[in-house]
Amino acid sequence: MLCYEHKPIIGTSISRIQGFENIVLDTINTEYDKVYSYVILPNHYHILIKTDNIKNLLNRIFILHRKLASNWNKEDDSMGRKIWCNIMDSGIKGDRHFWATMNYIHNNPVKHGYVDKWQDWKFSSAEAFIKNEGKEKTLKIWKKYDISRMCKWDK
Repeated sequence: MLCYEHKPIIGTSISRIQGFENIVLDTINTEYDKVYSYVILPNHYHILIKTDNIKNLLNRIFILHRKLASNWNKEDDSMGRKIWCNIMDSGIKGDRHFWATMNYIHNNPVKHGYVDKWQDWKFSSAEAFIKNEGKEKTLKIWKKYDISRMCKWDK
């Protein structure tokens, strides 16, 4: 999900990014939906989710975005500012697509120049992923499911 015109609205402060990370995960990670990976950047975010009801999930995200837009516009004294655009949902086509998407999401802070190593970006699921899978398995997944041929989802 992109911020309008790629403006760093999510990232106006560390506390805003942290708060957004918490609220978006609470909104999405329910008994019906599962977050596999995510990354929150100053101007956009990616989340790999399993859901059985995409309409319900998109509605919850829409409500969250509307609430946050109102709150952030008040905080920033920018009433009426457009914040969100370009939500995209796409079905995972198989294991290769799933793991490459996982790698793409975790590598996104490197792609955009925020860190040199994807493990160093603190607003993502990377640390938990490495802890759960172990360093050796994480490295194997990284090498096996190369992201260099993936489409450009964000610029």
